[in-house]
Amino acid sequence: MDYPPNQRNPVRRAYILKKPCLPKTHNFPQRQCSRKRCFSVKWFNKRDWLEYSISKDAAFCFVCYLFKHEVENNYGGDAFVNGGFRAWNKPERFDKHVSGVNSAHNVAYERGQGYDGASNMKGEINGLKALIMNDTSSAYYIHCFAHQLQLTLVAVAKKNDNCGWVFEITTNLLNVIGASCKRREMIRKSQAQKVAQALEMGEIDSGSGLKEQDIVNTMRLVSSTMKVLQKMREQGWDILLKKVTSFCNKHKIDVPNMEANYVPHGRSRSFVEKATNEHHFRVGIFLEVIDLYLQELDNRFDEKNMELLTCMSSLSPKYNFSSFDKEKVLASLYPEDFSHNELLSFDDQLEVFKQVMLDDGNF
Repeated sequence: MDYPPNQRNPVRRAYILKKPCLPKTHNFPQRQCSRKRCFSVKWFNKRDWLEYSISKDAAFCFVCYLFKHEVENNYGGDAFVNGGFRAWNKPERFDKHVSGVNSAHNVAYERGQGYDGASNMKGEINGLKALIMNDTSSAYYIHCFAHQLQLTLVAVAKKNDNCGWVFEITTNLLNVIGASCKRREMIRKSQAQKVAQALEMGEIDSGSGLKEQDIVNTMRLVSSTMKVLQKMREQGWDILLKKVTSFCNKHKIDVPNMEANYVPHGRSRSFVEKATNEHHFRVGIFLEVIDLYLQELDNRFDEKNMELLTCMSSLSPKYNFSSFDKEKVLASLYPEDFSHNELLSFDDQLEVFKQVMLDDGNF
């Protein structure tokens, strides 16, 4: 893609929405390739990445065009990206382009599958997810957990003006501090002193370091977080208000009267609903932000993905198969991939698998 890096994501989204160019009714012109030959429509059938340019009379790889720049070292040149493929007498080149598991094409394809979980790449109707699902109905889409959590925060900030405004102010503050080495050093020293004092007084814990979390624990954390947010929504306002008031008093910050009308600072009043301070902070920010978080987490960590990950973790050899569970094997999620006879012998095969892994010194 011959676009600046900061423009590539919007361009990719536009291309994904348009989908690959498949002019199946076009009268393909013939050209001399040992003898006169032309592009064949049947080549589209088993290659969802293939597209054809009428103006250039050439075939291109839709996936590599969009994502090859994201592949490390870029794997050199390729006719399916650079100038287009026109050797109609050599259809075997299609398979050569795809090549092995670690080929440039497959790495770019994998990059496409994991592309921005908030974009059309994940869409049920548009994007590469739909192409994959059409080809393999038993495929499952699971986006990176860490990125999902990041996207949750981004989505909430975009949907709640007050939340987004806080991030804007924070960004400006960081820019001001970061522009000066002297300011950064002053902040570090001040923060180090406060942390040391808080540790001495027992206000914070030093912790013992993060331990590696497996899939099940990660899912439990997401589920527990949602329960805590719901509990906070129902019972947490008074507790939060008390903590904020205490913080403001400690640092000599004026605490607004909750019964008085809310007056925005640094923002136009025309964009703010007329309400008391309590209604603005409790309903407009506290409750709304929690509701948005719960909604986003529920959308991004759905039950089907959770079930699949639980099944995967049940086969993990970690901690002497502590999570091993025959009832959660992957066969239940891939019924079309196992025959009746295979399912009958699956129990014994799982036991053999478990014993082999236990006997392996690497585990």
